Amino acid sequence: MKLLSATLGLFFLGISFLIAQNDPKAAEIMSSSRQKYNGLKDLTSNFKYTLENKSLKDGNTSRSGTMKIKGKKYRVAFSEQEVICDGATIWLIMKPEKEVNISEFDPEESLSLDRMYKIYEKETKSRYDREETLGASVYHKISLFSINKNSDYSRVEVWVNKKTLMMERALVFQRNGATIKYELTNIKTDTGVADAEFIFNKAAFPGFEIVDLR
Repeated sequence: MKLLSATLGLFFLGISFLIAQNDPKAAEIMSSSRQKYNGLKDLTSNFKYTLENKSLKDGNTSRSGTMKIKGKKYRVAFSEQEVICDGATIWLIMKPEKEVNISEFDPEESLSLDRMYKIYEKETKSRYDREETLGASVYHKISLFSINKNSDYSRVEVWVNKKTLMMERALVFQRNGATIKYELTNIKTDTGVADAEFIFNKAAFPGFEIVDLR
C-alpha cells in the first residue's frame, strides 16, 4: 500500500485543508470542489505522476495508470501493479512476480472521496493565485503552504477546473528538493461503476500465487 499512498496521497492533499486558515477566495473554491466530490457516486480517470529530483543521477520518474473510486471501494492500476479494495479486503497484485497479497482494509489508507479532503487536515494554509488557461480549459490556480515543519512537503500548487470544480493537476514541492507533478485526465463521474470492479477475480490472473496476510 505504500505505492498507492505515494502515487495518489499527495495529489489529494490539494483538497484536504482547514478552511478557516485560508484565503477567502481559495477557501470558497476548495469548499465548492469538496461539495462536488462528496456528491459523486463514483469516479474514474486516467492519471499520471512525474517525480523530478535534480540531486539524483536518475532522478526523473514518470508513471501512468487508471483509477476507479466508489465510496470506500477503489481500484488503482499500473502496468506492473494493481490494487483492488472492496471496503473490507485489499488485493495487491504484483504482475511481474505473478503474486497477489491479500490484507485487511485499513481505513487510514482509504481512497474514499470524503477522506481525500482529510489526508493532511490542519496542515496547510492557502492563497488564490490567478486563473490559468491550459489547453481548452480554464483553471483556478491555488497555492497551499505547509504549516507543519515536519511534513514532507513545503508547498503544493493545485489547479481546479473552473467549469467542473474538479481538481485536475497538482505540483508538490518536497523539502528534499524533489517535485512531484500529478495530472488527472479523462475524468468521468457517476457512470454506474459495478461493485464487481472492486473484487479480485482469480480467473483474470491465472497462475498467480495467492498470499493471504490477514
